Amino acid sequence: MGVAPHLLAPAINAIMGQRLVRKLCDKCKKPITLPPELMTDVKKQLESISEASGEAKVDADKIQFMGPVGCEECNKSGYKGRIGLYEILIKDAEIEKAILGGNISEYAMREVATRQGMVTMVQDGLLKASEGLTSVEEVKRIVGL
Repeated sequence: MGVAPHLLAPAINAIMGQRLVRKLCDKCKKPITLPPELMTDVKKQLESISEASGEAKVDADKIQFMGPVGCEECNKSGYKGRIGLYEILIKDAEIEKAILGGNISEYAMREVATRQGMVTMVQDGLLKASEGLTSVEEVKRIVGL
């Protein structure tokens, strides 16, 4: 954005990203089995959640993911309402040092943030899918995998 790092670092407390995904209809959602290649990607993402995040470890093999069906309640779409997917980067001394260094890439910053406990938007979406709030396909459509 062209802002000098020495001006940017002290001005940031947190940075938040968000996306909305469709929420599964409570009346008609049903258990589904994910294709093996998609399940591999889901496992990889869930296993990469840092212990520093405070999130409980999720065993992807024991999760029953849900999918849309469609009924009168949801106009036959399988979805009713929306929920947010979030990722929040909280500035601490290491993040501020990285910003002040000036030439840190997005990927390097993401690595520092996830090591310190940031849950990415994809991971947040998969955690919500594991609770049956949305589908893995909806998370994939909105934020990718």
